Amino acid sequence: MKNAAFLLFLALAFTGCTRLSNQGLDQVKLAADVAAGSMVRLGGYTSFEWDRVFIFGPYTPPAAITEAVGSDVWFPHRDSETHCLLVFRFHGKTVRAFEVDRNAADFEQLFQKTGYAREEADFDVDVRALDGWRFLKKNDALPIAKASASDGSP
Repeated sequence: MKNAAFLLFLALAFTGCTRLSNQGLDQVKLAADVAAGSMVRLGGYTSFEWDRVFIFGPYTPPAAITEAVGSDVWFPHRDSETHCLLVFRFHGKTVRAFEVDRNAADFEQLFQKTGYAREEADFDVDVRALDGWRFLKKNDALPIAKASASDGSP
């Protein structure tokens, strides 16, 4: 059994599979802000450089993740309703990946094949009336410069 576990470790280490990280994403602050209904700006919860984030919901096939981000990423809870996967990239390379418990912050509805640029990764908290479930949705607010130009003001 020890040999099998060691061989699996070596296989993952040498295939370039991105491992999940426990450091760099402040999930406690994220969960607190979601519970409070605050806007979520992902850049404010990270302590590393990134320029694009990809978001995957439960049951996302590994091949779909690899196709979107260009590398294998380990998502151990992919066959469970309990977690979403956030994959952060910087200059075209995967730098971190995190599983986020959906009870804390539900990103499930935010899949976008091209991911989100850092400046686009701002999300609102929406509360489902039926059961109070909090999930994140894209913040559709226009930047101030675009809003003033589109409404006819100088």
